[in-house]
Amino acid sequence: MLSVSLWCLKISDLTLYSKLYYIVKCIIMIDNGIRRSDMISKTSIAILMATYNGEHFLQEQIESILGQSFSDWSIFIHDDGSIDGTNRIIDRYVENYPGKINRIDGKTTGSAKNNFFYLMNQVEASYYMFCDQDDIWMDKKIEKTWERMK
Repeated sequence: MLSVSLWCLKISDLTLYSKLYYIVKCIIMIDNGIRRSDMISKTSIAILMATYNGEHFLQEQIESILGQSFSDWSIFIHDDGSIDGTNRIIDRYVENYPGKINRIDGKTTGSAKNNFFYLMNQVEASYYMFCDQDDIWMDKKIEKTWERMK
């Protein structure tokens, strides 16, 4: 079963059962009025970040991604209704790194799992990495993951 706890995924490597689960989940999301946007990753890897009230952790995580040894990636962030300073931090990075860090606007999804599914439905890419707002990535995480994925 497809799970957002996967730290990376290549769509073509999913099992048949996982592909079917993903397709059904996307159909359910479309039936609920959630549709894929025009967000297509122009880089090798789309990093999907689901946020909610993460102002104390978010800047350090984004900085750890910006400091990566591998640079062919883009971040796509969807905030799930934060009431702290999370959105100000996101806006600052989106403004300072246009095209590299992107905000996905949309309705509140109610959980981290649904937030990641929403992001997957909004961003088209060949490779995905999932990023929690309170992680700190080692400087070669994307490089090493990319070598194993391709």
